[in-house]
Order: sequence, then C-alpha cells, then structure tokens
Amino acid sequence: MAAVEDGGVAFQVTNHTVNTDSTSEGNLSWAETADVVAAKFKSQMSTSLTNAITNAQNNLMKALANQHRLYLPAKGHFLMKDPVFNSLGDLLVGLTYNG
Repeated sequence: MAAVEDGGVAFQVTNHTVNTDSTSEGNLSWAETADVVAAKFKSQMSTSLTNAITNAQNNLMKALANQHRLYLPAKGHFLMKDPVFNSLGDLLVGLTYNG
C-alpha cells in the first residue's frame, strides 16, 4: 500500500512465484506433495460423483417403473381430444376425466 497526494490509497500488485513442491517446512513434514493429494482428491471426487449419478438413475428408474399404467376409475367418463399419430403409428389422445 502506498499513500498518494490526494488522500487516497494506491495498491501495487506484485507477481510472486509460489513453490508447492516442498515436503517439509521447519519441524513439519508430509509424505505426499500437493500434486499427489490433488490427483487423489480428483479420483475420489470422480468416483463419488459417478456412484451418486448411478444411484440417482437407479432410484429414478425404480420410482417411475409403473407410471405408464392407466388405471380406469369405476365410474365417470374420459373425454378424448386432440387425436394424433406418432412416428410409430400409435394413436395418441388427450384424456380428461369427467367424474
């Protein structure tokens, strides 16, 4: 920080090189360098996210397994509108229950 004449404050940014390759500092030491720790962290995160996505996909498939079934009520009427054919030739209609 340096004072300027008009009463403001000026900051001067300096570019310092940071060394992350050391394995000890004073009486502290560690066996793995930052690069090794980062690689392990990346691997663990990748595995965890892959497992989470797989579990979410399986849970969603189980939750939606029987959603395609149409259960008709014992009384009332279905009103059909907007009939269309899809690319496979199936007839699709909009249903509204009028019970």
